[in-house]
Amino acid sequence: MNRHALTFVSVVLLLLAGCGDVIAPPQAPLFYLPMEVRGEPIGTGFVDTGGEFEVLLRQPFGLEIVDEIDVLVFGGRERVRVTEPFVCTVDTVTTMTGGAIIGLSASDCNGVGFRFFHMTGKVLGLDFSTGEASLLDAMPPGGVVVQFSSPPPFLPGFDSSFVDVEVNGPGATAFLTGLFDTGATTTVLRRGLVGSGRAVGPDRLDITVGHPSLGVVAINVGLFDTDGLPDIIMGTDLMGTLAKRWYFDFAPGCQALSVFASEPDDRTQPTDMADVKADSRSLTAG
Repeated sequence: MNRHALTFVSVVLLLLAGCGDVIAPPQAPLFYLPMEVRGEPIGTGFVDTGGEFEVLLRQPFGLEIVDEIDVLVFGGRERVRVTEPFVCTVDTVTTMTGGAIIGLSASDCNGVGFRFFHMTGKVLGLDFSTGEASLLDAMPPGGVVVQFSSPPPFLPGFDSSFVDVEVNGPGATAFLTGLFDTGATTTVLRRGLVGSGRAVGPDRLDITVGHPSLGVVAINVGLFDTDGLPDIIMGTDLMGTLAKRWYFDFAPGCQALSVFASEPDDRTQPTDMADVKADSRSLTAG
């Protein structure tokens, strides 16, 4: 495991759902896969494209602690433990990991970060119609494919599912590099980027988020101030409104996502941003 300070952008948002809890509407879902440590089942782990780690464990499960590391979360930085390398199975994929992080104060869950998908080359599939996650060898053909953007300059090496989006608020328009974060149930935006009018309390704001290939969605988002995190973190509330099936490929040379609407003959199509703004889909989060 890389020993630099990791970034974990999903912790606070994860708590809105609770680890393994049944999520009641209108809360968006998290997605889980079965996990094993050295051949022993440990339950499920949530899949987290916003976590810069291979594996997150809620306890050591008999593994030796060999190091500590700084982790950037919404509340700032905290120190967590790191285990020895070990054989881990996620769903049907078994691999030798570089170790797991343990002891995040805001999470009592097992999880699988985007480094796991980098390491194994597996495609992460999410089906919002069924609530199921899957690991595949390749993205299925026929979807709308969007290449990942480079991470923001202040997050070098955080090569996860960043996409450039247009954000419109009551006071301004901003073009931001946002992160599609499968470990976040609620979309959040850095405070002050697009004004403050029509705010729902001090920490909520009505905005639209648009992409020329994915369309535009109107959404009520949370606001945050923590330095060092992406300006907009797009959670499963937004994702499930834009499309029903998502596939993330982190393999070198691909690094893209692909989306499908609910039916093969109704899949998302590239759309002119000026046209789609007049017919944006709406969503109110939590």
